[in-house]
Amino acid sequence: MIQVKSFASIQYAPVNFYFGASEEEFRQMYFRRLEYAATRIRSTFEELRADPIDYDCA
Repeated sequence: MIQVKSFASIQYAPVNFYFGASEEEFRQMYFRRLEYAATRIRSTFEELRADPIDYDCA
C-alpha cells in the first residue's frame, strides 16, 4: 500500500539540522514533522473511509 510506504518514509529528526541551531529551533522542526505525519494519517483515514478495502474476498 502506497500510504504505508509514504508514511514510513517520514523522517522525524530534522536531517537538515545545522550546527549552531538552538534547541528551540530543533524542537520546532521536529514538531512540524509530527504535524505532517498526523496530516498524512488523517488523509489516509479519510481515503479509506471513502473507499474501504474489501478484505472478505475468500
